[in-house]
Amino acid sequence: MVPPLELIPEHSVLSESEAKKVLAKFAIPLKKLPKILDIDPQVKLLSAKAGDIIAISRKDPTGGKYTYYRVVVKG
Repeated sequence: MVPPLELIPEHSVLSESEAKKVLAKFAIPLKKLPKILDIDPQVKLLSAKAGDIIAISRKDPTGGKYTYYRVVVKG
């Protein structure tokens, strides 16, 4: 069963410059980011490859918006 689209948070692949900014902002190397497998349906949909950083934006019921970052790894 496929979940309704409104339940799937927005996923996007960061450009190289955006990825560098995120890593600098958090002062961490790429390998320290949480991981997401390349076989994940959203990663496949975005045609992301290993080493890409995915931004996942979730909306809070109170109106806030939160962005999480994951690095794509081979599954």
